Amino acid sequence: MGRLYLEMALAENKFGTPEKRDEYLDRARDSLEGLIRRNPLEAFGYYELGKVYMLYNYPLLTYAAKGRAYLRKALEMRLVDEDLNVNVIYAYLAQWDRLSAAEKDFVYAAVGRNLETDPNFFPRVLALWTSEFKDSAKLKAVFSENSDLWPELVRFFPVL
Repeated sequence: MGRLYLEMALAENKFGTPEKRDEYLDRARDSLEGLIRRNPLEAFGYYELGKVYMLYNYPLLTYAAKGRAYLRKALEMRLVDEDLNVNVIYAYLAQWDRLSAAEKDFVYAAVGRNLETDPNFFPRVLALWTSEFKDSAKLKAVFSENSDLWPELVRFFPVL
């Protein structure tokens, strides 16, 4: 039920009211916390709960740090899940300016690990980024700061 309530909250966020959105988020949170209590090894419960907290009080991102912590826990539980890696890393990148140094290091480590194991990982992250932000300049700036990753990633960014 948590996933259904989250979907309803997303619809309310786009087409409805903040009050109704938060009501569905509360229901999603309660349902997902119950799922995690029953099965603490269910990574997707943590992932969905992270999304709930990311959406609370949107667009102010009041609970975004808590949401990111749940997303990270989900990813740490399922390091090899391709979709989870793409979506969690994208969520962190979208909030790059709000991240702590430790969170940025986590992103860099996850990207480095995925570059070694999944040739489609970064193209998928880049496609998700450009579908939302239309321009990869910010993403390029984020990764050009990292001298370990940049030599591997430079090929994904067109030279203008």
